[in-house]
Amino acid sequence: MDPKRKKIYIGLIVVCLVASGIILWSGLRPSGSASDSNTPIVGVDPNAIPTGSSIDSGVGGFTSMGIPAVFPASKEFKTTVLDSASFKKLRPYQNVDPNPLGRPDPFRSY
Repeated sequence: MDPKRKKIYIGLIVVCLVASGIILWSGLRPSGSASDSNTPIVGVDPNAIPTGSSIDSGVGGFTSMGIPAVFPASKEFKTTVLDSASFKKLRPYQNVDPNPLGRPDPFRSY
């Protein structure tokens, strides 16, 4: 390898190492100072829960915190979708043709 190409490769390796070090160092560093992290948010009480509701009560599949429920609130299955006109417009299932398409042996030369 000629010396000019060797210097280019060494320079590229050094630049990559410096760039990855900067990226890793900026990712591990806290974004604010220590005094900023202890400052409370003005106007928000973390212990306050709105009256008349709790975190676990769900309305329409969503909790009071705005997070969707993983499991439905009731254990009954509603069949209103199956009775709708748009569901009845769907075509019924058609079986797949048992005769396969294509060559019987695709790797054999014809």
